[in-house]
Amino acid sequence: MNRTSRLSTIVFAIVLISGAFHSSHSQQVGRRVGPQFPFLVSSARLTGMADASIAVVDDFSGFGSNPATLGMMKKSVVDYTNQRVKKGITFEHIGIAYKATPDEAVAFDAEVLHYGGIDFYTKNEVRDLGFEARAGITYGRVLSEGLSAGLSLQALTSTTGTTSVWAFATDIGFTYAPGRYIRYALSLKGLGSDYDVPGGILLADTYSKRLAKVLSIGLAFDYPYDDKEKRLVIAFQNDKVLGEKTLLYRFGIEYTPFYAGILQPSIRGGLVVRGLDVEPRFGLGIQYSQFGVDYGYRYSKREFQPSHVFTFSVDW
Repeated sequence: MNRTSRLSTIVFAIVLISGAFHSSHSQQVGRRVGPQFPFLVSSARLTGMADASIAVVDDFSGFGSNPATLGMMKKSVVDYTNQRVKKGITFEHIGIAYKATPDEAVAFDAEVLHYGGIDFYTKNEVRDLGFEARAGITYGRVLSEGLSAGLSLQALTSTTGTTSVWAFATDIGFTYAPGRYIRYALSLKGLGSDYDVPGGILLADTYSKRLAKVLSIGLAFDYPYDDKEKRLVIAFQNDKVLGEKTLLYRFGIEYTPFYAGILQPSIRGGLVVRGLDVEPRFGLGIQYSQFGVDYGYRYSKREFQPSHVFTFSVDW
């Protein structure tokens, strides 16, 4: 890495970390209700890393990710994610990302956040309040050496009781890799038509009644060592909900202790800074040949109960 790259990386990291420090001392988060989607992660791997994901280029986790990561993916992948948000509330994601050429890829995803029905864990029936769902297509391409861009088009709906509302949105993103181990990223999510949720389903302290527009910047260090048998990924991310005072700062780490032929385990951890609160995330993963199983644990002392996230994937 040359001197200019090192200097820009240091400055970028200082901005992220100092912003998190300022946020933890001065940012107040209001209590609002509304769409949950921009803050639910459709990947157990990235849940374990506190969703500090937009600069992590080897993983595309549906709508929560930077669409530019598609262009830098090495393989195609199919995945399914299940998350129990709290009793009677389940989040599910299914998607396929296809590596069409060495420099471009396309992905199709669908997600649903369902309120009510039969609770998967307790088998008890709870009142059916409604659901949020969305589906879309994402395209990512390498524009030049080290620079990738992506675009996602989505249709979203929210139903409470007998009332449904629709919205259409676009996510755009860029990823820049000036060296072998450093990644910068910028993503703008939720551009498009707004909708108002007709009634509160979940109390939550980081969501608005409209479709949230989120500006994210990120930095990731991806360092293989010991003859590439071990790997360390460190990621930082800042999320700003436009038009609100909501700020989230994310710090994630992933460590791969060894790579034994076709077997590759990983350990993950992270923190989410929300105003005065710091919330931990944990995760485990194992990759066997082209098959992967990931587990993520998110803990929140606010409206969400501690929840478990599982992702099953196949790549080729």
